[in-house]
Amino acid sequence: MARILGVFLLVFVGNAFADEPPAYRRINCHVIGEDGLPATGIEVQLRGMRRDALGVGREEKNRGWNFRTDRHGNFTARFGRFRQYDHQQATGLVEPGYGHFYFVAHAASSTGGVSRQILNLNDEELAERTKHQDQNQVTLVEGEEWTRGEFAPCVLTDKPNRIEIVLKSGLSLTGRIVDTTGLPVRGEEVTLFLDLHADSHSGRGGEIFPQHATSDRAGHFYFRYVYPNTFYLALLNDSSGPPYWIRTRVRNRWRDKVEDEITPRQNESEPSHYEKSIDMQVVVARQAPYRYFGRVTNADGKAVANAEVEIRCSLHEPERTFADNHDYWWRTRTDATGNYSVRVGSRFVNAIWVTAGNERGTDDAEEDELMAPGRYDITVSPAKK
Repeated sequence: MARILGVFLLVFVGNAFADEPPAYRRINCHVIGEDGLPATGIEVQLRGMRRDALGVGREEKNRGWNFRTDRHGNFTARFGRFRQYDHQQATGLVEPGYGHFYFVAHAASSTGGVSRQILNLNDEELAERTKHQDQNQVTLVEGEEWTRGEFAPCVLTDKPNRIEIVLKSGLSLTGRIVDTTGLPVRGEEVTLFLDLHADSHSGRGGEIFPQHATSDRAGHFYFRYVYPNTFYLALLNDSSGPPYWIRTRVRNRWRDKVEDEITPRQNESEPSHYEKSIDMQVVVARQAPYRYFGRVTNADGKAVANAEVEIRCSLHEPERTFADNHDYWWRTRTDATGNYSVRVGSRFVNAIWVTAGNERGTDDAEEDELMAPGRYDITVSPAKK
């Protein structure tokens, strides 16, 4: 009788646990080339969209962030049904839990591949999303704004999940850097990267497939295997010193501003037996080219001497990055007649502040607008306590 009771309890307990959701959700991933053949022995990294997950997998006690495809081009990953931080505090392990992720595949003689966005949602988020889908409503979650088509999100469930990652042959970018007189600029460092729009402090914490080049004696730089999606460029000194990026030609179109966000056209993104190429030219100034000036007076109309003038610039119009709104500052002081004049590295200014003892004054751009170079007179008044 005791033996029968023991068997009954074992079956009862087993069935009880069987009804509980699994601790992990699994996803089977298949990596192929543009020719449709399996990509074997390919290194794949899982990239989290949060600051605490970016770049994990290189330290000890991290698990589930790095993979290599088998002879069929497959690998399996798992995502915990837990908050990554809570799990780490309890176990000491850094494993992927709830959140938004991408798989990034690296391959020689290729630009690599990026998966659809992986959404591992908690039960409440998953139920809410399912409800909206049943009602044929479109619901965006944080980080999905740019994911369309081949990058549409993959929402994990407790059932088997599967995605495919395609390695892209990519395209090339040929560029040249010259100064305002047309002379080549050599030795300038250029960085190219794609952006996963990670939730980092800068808004660009998830850069992938970075490449670096240095302009040669003729000012030329060159990148190969560029992933055929929107990519970004940066000059080493484009914010705090010469050369100042002031003009750009992408393909055949000139723009009188920094044009560091480039989106390939459809015919440049399609697979081809020959290498597609985008051509560009960057014009830089060796001296800060844009002048802002004016006069500072008090409420009585009298000139204010030795007042500190601070000018905050944006590299882009409209502002696009965290740095546009926070990082680019130029400072000067008014002379004995209250006049100021300063040259800055960008013609897109969003605010001018004046400080004179306990008096303050400002001239701000309207929302979503920037202040062109020119004259800005500012009146200061006692600061409010």
